[in-house]
Amino acid sequence: MRTQIKNKVRWPSAVLLVTALACEQEQSRLPTPDVVATSRYIEYSTWADPTLLCMDSQLAAADLFVEKTAAFLHSDPPPVSSIRYIHVPESLQDPARTWPCPSSIGACFLREGRVLDDRSAIYSPRPMHWHELVHAVAHHAIGRGGHWVIREGLADYLSQAGSTGAILEDFPQALKDDLEREEPSSDYRMATHFVGSVIERYGIARFKQFVARLDSDDRWEGVSSAYALEFGQDLEAALAEMALAPITLKGLFECEGEAIPWTSDGELDVTLTGTCGDPFYVSPGVAEETPGAFKTYVFDVSESAMYEFSLTSSNPGTVYGMLQNCDFRASWWVALDEARSVPLEPGKHVLSVGFPYGDDMLGELDFRLSRLAP
Repeated sequence: MRTQIKNKVRWPSAVLLVTALACEQEQSRLPTPDVVATSRYIEYSTWADPTLLCMDSQLAAADLFVEKTAAFLHSDPPPVSSIRYIHVPESLQDPARTWPCPSSIGACFLREGRVLDDRSAIYSPRPMHWHELVHAVAHHAIGRGGHWVIREGLADYLSQAGSTGAILEDFPQALKDDLEREEPSSDYRMATHFVGSVIERYGIARFKQFVARLDSDDRWEGVSSAYALEFGQDLEAALAEMALAPITLKGLFECEGEAIPWTSDGELDVTLTGTCGDPFYVSPGVAEETPGAFKTYVFDVSESAMYEFSLTSSNPGTVYGMLQNCDFRASWWVALDEARSVPLEPGKHVLSVGFPYGDDMLGELDFRLSRLAP
C-alpha cells in the first residue's frame, strides 16, 4: 500500500464530523479531488488538506472489510482499484462543486458512470464509512438490490453491531410502511431486521435469489409476491414470525484499540497520545474546526457504577470522545472540557477520540474516568 501526498487543497472552515444517514443516490457529475492514497480496492481522495494524511492502516482495514463482506455475500471481491472514496468534511460540502449527495443525507454511494466512468464512488465526511462500503461490495455482488429496504437493510446488517430487540413490537406494521415508501425513511432498523431475518432463516444464496426477483420500484405488493414465490410463505405471516425474535447484526466492527490501564481503584486518569504509525490511528485530511486525527482505545470495567467521563487538552483545536460498551448497547459523547456522568457495566469498553494536533501529527489528550457511586 502506498500513500501519495499531492498539492494542498484549502477550503473554508469545516465543522465536527457527525454521523448521519447514508443511501445510494443518482446525481450529476462533479469534479473530484486528486487521489492521495491507494489500497487494493480503494482510491482515496479528500477535499481537506492532505499534507498530514495518515490512512494506510485504515485502508488496510477497509480492504479486509471488503473481502469479508464479499465472502459473506458468496462473491469475489470487486475489481482492484474499483472504489473511489471521497472524503468531504461537512462544511466543505458544496453542492455545486464537492458534494453530489442530497442535502438531507450525510453520505452516499454512486454507481459507475455517475462520478467516474469506470468505478463507483463513495462520498462521506468520515475517514471510512463502512455502511457505504457494503453498498459498493453488494453492488458488485448482487446488483442494484431492488427496494431501498433491501439495500439499506443489508448495508446496516453487515456494517453495524448490536441487536434488533428494541424494535420488535412495532416491526410488522413499520416494515410494511417502509415498503410503501418511495424514498428511504430516516430509520433503517426495520429494514435491517427484515434483511437479517431473511438471511438467518434461508441463507445468503436464497436471499440473493429473492433479491433477483425484485425491481427497484416494487412496493409492498411486489415484495410480497416475490417473497411468496421464493419462500412459499405469505409475507404478512412471515413478518409476524420475525417479530418474535431479535437478530444480531453482523457488522465487522471489532471492539479493539490501544489498551488503557487503570490508574487506581475506580480511577482512570491518563494522557492519551497518538501519531501516524500507531495502530488504531487515522488522519483523513485536515480542515479547520475538525479533529486532526482519530484513534481508539480499550479498557475493562470490573463492576457496575456511575462514572464521570471527561477529556481535556492544552492544545487548541476541535476534540471529541465517544465511549461505548462492547456489546454496543449504549454510547456517550463528550466534547473538550466537558464532563458527563455515565452508567458503566462490567465488561470491555472502547473509547474513540478525535485529536487536535500541530504540524508534527502528534495528538495528545487527557482522559479521566472517575467512579462517582456504586
